[in-house]
Amino acid sequence: MKNFKSFFNSLSLARKMAAIYIAVFGILCTITLLALQITLDFYDGKMYEKSLQELDYFTQQVDRELDALEKFSYDLALDYNIQSQLSQIMEAQNQSEYNFRMSQIRSRLNQEAGYSDQIAEMIYTDKKWIKYMIGNHYLEVPELIYSQMLEEFAGARGAYVCRYPTEEFPYMVSGRDIRKYLDASMDYMGSLMFVVDVKNLIRKHVDELATKTSTLYVWNGDMLLYEDGHGVPQSHFRFKGEKEYEIVKIKGKKYFACQLASAKTGWIYLNLFSYDEIYAINTYVRYGLVLGLFVLFAGAGAVTRKLALVITRPLEQLTAAMELVEDGQFTEAASHLPQENRKDEIGILTQEFGRMINKITELIHENYEKQLLIKDTQYRALQAQIKPHFLYNTMNSINWLIRSGRGDEASRMTVAFSDFLRASFSKELEDTLEKEVELVENYMNIQKIRYQRRVEFLLETRGELGRYLVPRMILQPLVENAINYGVDNTLKLCRIQVRVREEDQILILEVEDDGPGMSSEELEAVRTFTMKPKGNGIGIKNISERLKLFFSGEAVMEIWSQPGEGTRIHIEIPKKERDIHVQDDCDRR
Repeated sequence: MKNFKSFFNSLSLARKMAAIYIAVFGILCTITLLALQITLDFYDGKMYEKSLQELDYFTQQVDRELDALEKFSYDLALDYNIQSQLSQIMEAQNQSEYNFRMSQIRSRLNQEAGYSDQIAEMIYTDKKWIKYMIGNHYLEVPELIYSQMLEEFAGARGAYVCRYPTEEFPYMVSGRDIRKYLDASMDYMGSLMFVVDVKNLIRKHVDELATKTSTLYVWNGDMLLYEDGHGVPQSHFRFKGEKEYEIVKIKGKKYFACQLASAKTGWIYLNLFSYDEIYAINTYVRYGLVLGLFVLFAGAGAVTRKLALVITRPLEQLTAAMELVEDGQFTEAASHLPQENRKDEIGILTQEFGRMINKITELIHENYEKQLLIKDTQYRALQAQIKPHFLYNTMNSINWLIRSGRGDEASRMTVAFSDFLRASFSKELEDTLEKEVELVENYMNIQKIRYQRRVEFLLETRGELGRYLVPRMILQPLVENAINYGVDNTLKLCRIQVRVREEDQILILEVEDDGPGMSSEELEAVRTFTMKPKGNGIGIKNISERLKLFFSGEAVMEIWSQPGEGTRIHIEIPKKERDIHVQDDCDRR
């Protein structure tokens, strides 16, 4: 295998293309031949299925004729007029009256037999075992068979009895006893026996077979009941077992034979027709395929000449793009790449090279935007920390508390304000989650004294929050937004809850208020970061971007709000533990 690869790699591009062409053409021919074989097999299967369906329909027609004969005997045996006439015959006082009544019965039976083209002969046997021949064809039923049938009639007690043709008597004999049902006595009133020429019965439906050139054979066991064809010896094509069709050879000629057994009679029906007449289309398909393959070979040869150009042109464009990348011209290099969406090796190489150019460009812009974001964050954080409005309101609140004689509250507010300012002026971009909670707690203490009864703050924490690092100023802006959009926009008491807890693999931060909430349009604007925040504070977009950068895109921020039900901001961040030794050294300094 290695020698073959080495040999192939050393070939010129033209020879490689010739080898590929030969391989492709060989595969194409193989696939085509396989497809043809599958198609022909499918066609054969459909042909077999169609032949069996036709033969099955034929057998059902014959079976229906036999069922009609059974029903005919039943109707005659239970006919009211016949029953009445036979009752009168049984009560006849003398022979002349008996003969007169019997002539009436014979006339009626003659009339009924004329309506059925299935019956070759009808035999009525009275109580005195005298038989009367009825019909147009008088066939001499062997006495042994006649006696056996009468015995079977008696044993069946009025049920239908049938005897199929044999070598001794090649006609079907059937019938039943006539039992008196008028008075429900079921007394014996005679026997009806029918003689049927099976050949005529089958021949009647042969013309219904779609294949006119076929040969039909019907067996009852080893006896051939019917033969319609060219006199082919049955031993040549009759087959045993469960098979329903088979391809056979008779005197060097192929025939297709399908056979079916009647569920009613057990007779074997076999239809035989020339294989070549049916499958001549397959021969034409094969010849057409060979001709088509030659045409395809010639066309593929012409296509192969241009195939080299199709392959080399994108290689030249890819080489030119690489040279531009070496000079740092990334945009120009991307424009030189082939625009076709190819799926071959050259197309994959071109796409991967294009992705590499795009990735380098994105990394350059991302690093640039990251630096801008950091600078913007520092600027906005400082701006939020020292904005005059917040300072003025806080100092004014402290002054008001002192003048009102509420020195303890003024002292607590001053301490909280100083702690808030000290934490806010820190130059670090990250801190522990515990410090972030302390910062927001100081902020809430200041705002609690300022807003008095208009706001209620709730702070819930759980876990070892001092072990994990987070970006600074991610909770305080969310509480500030809750005040700006919740407390300031309602006259009733507004409750603001801050929940920070440690889970198995993540940290969860939530800020929730029960203020006026937002409409669906406002919520969509907040979620897409298109709503401008009030004042000069840090917006939700800024917090989201810093979380994504700090946690490499693994942070999740979700916002829910409904009018009249408040707003909730839910943040999930992975655990990022601080370096304990470095942090302890910083604390000591």
